[in-house]
Amino acid sequence: MYKKILLPVDGSAASLKAMEHAIELAKVFNAEIRVLYVMNEVAIAALLKFSGKGKDEIIKDYKAAAEKILSGVEEKCKAAGVRVETCIREGMPAEEIVLEATESGADITVMGTHGYGSKKRKERPLIGSTAERVVATNRCPTLVIPS
Repeated sequence: MYKKILLPVDGSAASLKAMEHAIELAKVFNAEIRVLYVMNEVAIAALLKFSGKGKDEIIKDYKAAAEKILSGVEEKCKAAGVRVETCIREGMPAEEIVLEATESGADITVMGTHGYGSKKRKERPLIGSTAERVVATNRCPTLVIPS
């Protein structure tokens, strides 16, 4: 049923909790996990404006941090006996997650949520705004793991 699992991560507790679920799914279905880190273009723009660093330096530092997170997830997947590959994209997280799911042929996306959701809602949201956008636009099923 699931041969390729997309696992977007950002290093947060929510994404690491999603990793545990993705690993268990991969073991059950003998699937491969594709771990994605999205370098958020809004964060890059903010760093450009306020850090005093140039774009090349910001991208280099951001990519190094992303690679460190990906390496840790990759290590845990391999230790669990799960096939894994990693990738980094730059852009808006929800859009890049959906694009990666489509381009990589993912059968399911497993992601964590911080649960912040839309600020327009008065009640406590169930899922965060990035997860909400992914669920609404993804071509494959999306399993959302609350933090």
